[in-house]
Amino acid sequence: MSQEFFPQRPEAKPTIYAYKILETANREGLLKVGFTNRNVQKREKRTF
Repeated sequence: MSQEFFPQRPEAKPTIYAYKILETANREGLLKVGFTNRNVQKREKRTF
């Protein structure tokens, strides 16, 4: 009797990214840091 205790995980390419929020005086010099399993460029387009 064969049981699958550890099913295959979906393929993922986790990415950590950072960017500056421009034109915001109270956040000058700070970076926004994020994490995504998706393409970073697609993620940024959704944010901005």
